[in-house]
Amino acid sequence: MIEILKRPDVAAEQEISAAEALGVDAAIIFADLLLPLEVMGLPFHFSPGEGPVIEKPVRDQADISRLRTDRAADLGYVAEAVRLVSKHFGARLPVIGFCGAPFTLASYMIEGGGSRHYVNTKKRVYSAPAAGGELLGKLVKVVAGCEGEEGGAGAEQLRGWKGGEGAGEKEMRADERKGADRQTNEIEAGHGDIENLTFAAEQI
Repeated sequence: MIEILKRPDVAAEQEISAAEALGVDAAIIFADLLLPLEVMGLPFHFSPGEGPVIEKPVRDQADISRLRTDRAADLGYVAEAVRLVSKHFGARLPVIGFCGAPFTLASYMIEGGGSRHYVNTKKRVYSAPAAGGELLGKLVKVVAGCEGEEGGAGAEQLRGWKGGEGAGEKEMRADERKGADRQTNEIEAGHGDIENLTFAAEQI
């Protein structure tokens, strides 16, 4: 699937075909929430029956320090797909950009993939809040850069995917809010005319 996403013409055609076949009110761009991890220096792959696997999980301060924030432009293929879809539909159908929410991406980084209990994420939040804040800050910068590019390419709304991590955990919920607020502020600073929403897994 990642190979398809890196080909804007193919990704755009997938979205256009689906939107026209289903007769939807808006076209949500065909992308994967974990794409920012790759440009930050965390390669991942999909394992059958297991889902995404982060090859080098983030477990300590050194891992966080190594994460890059200067390669968001490498995700330009997503913005190009947005541009192609937006050009195709014009005023007929609005286009919605897509990216993972910062705290959700942080949990994938720390756990090494999807998780039901988020044991390592909870340890990080409780035992090293400053390091967790640094990780969120880096993710916000990359995610906001990616979504800003999508907005500039024609997305009329931006949606961040938030998983179910932190359910019932006061401290983790607070970090989720901090990440979402910082992300929104970053995007509004450069693209104040674009609505930024977070779509939670529990809403499905």
